[in-house]
Formats: sequence, structure tokens, C-alpha cells
Amino acid sequence: MSGRFLRSAHGLVDVEYGHFLVESRLPLPAAPVPAQDVGLSVSRGAVVVAAEGTVTRYALVQLEAWSAAPDGDGVAEQVVCFPDAFVRALGLSAERPGTAELDLGAPGTYRVRLHRWGADDRRHEEFPHAAIHRVEHVVLRFWPTDEEAEEVPADPFFRYQAAIREWAWEFTRRADPESP
Repeated sequence: MSGRFLRSAHGLVDVEYGHFLVESRLPLPAAPVPAQDVGLSVSRGAVVVAAEGTVTRYALVQLEAWSAAPDGDGVAEQVVCFPDAFVRALGLSAERPGTAELDLGAPGTYRVRLHRWGADDRRHEEFPHAAIHRVEHVVLRFWPTDEEAEEVPADPFFRYQAAIREWAWEFTRRADPESP
């Protein structure tokens, strides 16, 4: 039996170095090793999504919470543990999330399924200045699971990106105390 759709959050996310991040709100996770062929890699509190197209600049991302596994197949699936019930998508060094926060319902272990379309490097080669071909559409569906999440060591490169992001967030908070 298929799970029930609960809620979603969406937005436009920067793709940096061919990746973007979905992370829990707190504490700031150590991002995993970048996803390669599978499209997803995970560590505690974070999912790294690899862009399919080599020229992808943005991802139009929809995060979805489900009560159980939805019907259908995706490109990739992983298990991730989130220490916070709220997740959001953002560029690796972005100062603000690119999506609204998605309320998963509770902290815990979730299965995540990746669906994507729209990345077409061939179209970019024909029309290199057409920005529309630099956008990939991504849907990430999350549902609770009893499976164990595999711990993946953090990549030092992502730690640098997290340090840049923390600095940018702190700078933004000082300049605008109303900033999230």
C-alpha cells in the first residue's frame, strides 16, 4: 500500500560544484562525501544531491513528507538520520536556504527517494546561453523507516563550505537581526 502525502516545501537552489545539500536545521551537520553515480550521499543530518547535468546551475527542488513509501521508482534511494524534524535545501556555501523548511513530523531515520528531470547537456551544447537548460527539476520524498542509516565520513571540502556558510549566516544575522 502506498504512503499518504503529508506536506511539501519547494524553492530554487544553487548548484555549486555539481551538488546541493538538504540538511536538518540544527545542529549544523558535517556534510557527507559528494554523491557520484548514485545521485545521493548521506551522513547524519545531511543529504548531498549530485546534479545530473554537467552544466546545471540551479535546481528547482520540491521536498515532500510522506507517511510511508510512495508508489513509483526514483533515480536513487538512501537512508538518512535527521536530529531535527525540519529540513531545507540549499547550495553548499549559500547563506540562506533555497527552499522553505519541510516539517518531517519528528526527528529520526528516513528513507529518501530522488526523482529528477530536465537536465539536458545536449540542449545546452546547441544553445549555450539559454539559462533554462541549466535548471534541473528535483523531487525528494522522505518517509519514516526503521532501517539503520549508514554513517559516511565527512569530506574536508564540505567542511570548508560549511565554514563559509556559517560565516555568511553570522554576517547576515549581524546586518539584519530579523534574518532567519
